[in-house]
Amino acid sequence: MLAGALAGALGGSTVTALEWRLRVGMPLALDRSRCPHCSTVLRAYDNVPILSFLLLGGRCRSCRRQIPLRYPLIEAAGVAVGAMVGGLQLPPMARLVLLVGLLVGLAASLVDLKEYRIPNRLTYPSAALLLALDIGEAIIARNPLAAVIPIASLAAVVALYLLLGAISRGGMGVGDAKLAGVLALSSAVLGPFAVFASQLLAFGFGATFGVGLIVLGRGSLKSRLPFGPFIWLGVVATVALYAAEPHLLRLLN
Repeated sequence: MLAGALAGALGGSTVTALEWRLRVGMPLALDRSRCPHCSTVLRAYDNVPILSFLLLGGRCRSCRRQIPLRYPLIEAAGVAVGAMVGGLQLPPMARLVLLVGLLVGLAASLVDLKEYRIPNRLTYPSAALLLALDIGEAIIARNPLAAVIPIASLAAVVALYLLLGAISRGGMGVGDAKLAGVLALSSAVLGPFAVFASQLLAFGFGATFGVGLIVLGRGSLKSRLPFGPFIWLGVVATVALYAAEPHLLRLLN
């Protein structure tokens, strides 16, 4: 669990940079982390997840401007999901697949919250990477089914979202379908039921939030909501359930 939390912290730090670069159109790699205000390259000791924020008093060492609070919060979310994944009774490769998917989903959700879009340059490479890892896991385990389940889950989930998009006439975006497919490739390491449960929870969270906005007078049936965060939360809730009740993983599969 500790190793998972540390990996999640590093992943959360990567997500903070990834989310910013996706939104402003910067390269996703080949560049070091910089202050969002003065663009000063961050030293390694100023880029330690959560700890650097606390030691610097929440301010850039160079320009002394306030570092957005969302950065340590994103890193804390990475720690949380990493600890959950690390506590699961899964092979190392399967835990890696799950953690990568959750971190990708977190980055996509943050962009979706800000801009109501899920970038293709995040979902396409992520899907290829996760598919390769799923196949690698199947080869290591000498279990062909371990590769069939993620691929079948990807196809089923994407088809579902595209169908819902057609029925709702654009109410469900293609980006949502791609993100759901990516997260299906990831959550499939927990088994088919986990994929089904995560999607069921995603729609439950989305419906509850939408109804809440209507009751509070903050929205209507035609209000536009970013659905990416709910897809991600559905997977997180499923992982949390499996982490809290380890016997479910064996019982349901």
